Amino acid sequence: MNNDKKRVILAYFFVTGINISGTLILPTITAYLMPFLFLLIPILLHKTINTRLDIRHITIGVVASALILIPAFIYKMLLGLAITQPPIDYILVTYLLVAFPEEVFFRGFLMESFGCNIKGVVISSLLFSMAHWYRYFLFGDYLAPLTFFPALIMGFLYMKTRNTITSTLFHGTCNTVLFTLG
Repeated sequence: MNNDKKRVILAYFFVTGINISGTLILPTITAYLMPFLFLLIPILLHKTINTRLDIRHITIGVVASALILIPAFIYKMLLGLAITQPPIDYILVTYLLVAFPEEVFFRGFLMESFGCNIKGVVISSLLFSMAHWYRYFLFGDYLAPLTFFPALIMGFLYMKTRNTITSTLFHGTCNTVLFTLG
C-alpha cells in the first residue's frame, strides 16, 4: 500500500473516530464539526474534488433520485400510511451539512483515492456504511447498516459523472425521503 492510500485510510479512521466519540460526548458540536472535517481533510491532503454545478449532472442526480425513490412513496401510499412533510430547515441541513460534505469526503476523496471504478465504488460504499454502523450498535438504528445499498448508487453516480453534485442530490434526497416516510 502506497503512502497516499495510507494517508487516506488514516483520514477515514480519524473522522470516523471523531464522529463516534463526539456523538457520545458532544453531539451538537460534533454535528457541526463533521461537515467541516469532511470538507477540510481533502484540502489538507491536496485533493481536488469536482463540485461543479453542471446542468447535465444535476439532471442525472434528480432523475436517478426520482426513478429509485418514487416507488417508496407509491408503496407507502398503497399501504395507506401517512407521509410527513419535512421542514425546509431540515431539507437545507440535509443537503448542505450532511449530504454534500459526506459526498465530498466519501466519493470525491475516498473513492477517487481507491479508483473511480467498480472496486472504488464498493470500497467507498463499505467505508461509508461502516461509518454509519455505530448508530445501530449505540442507538438501535436498524437502517444504519443498510446505508451500503444507497452508497453503491451514490458511488455509481459519482463514477459516471465524476461530480459530487450528482451523488449529493441522490444522498440528500434519500435522507429526506427517510424523514418523509419515517
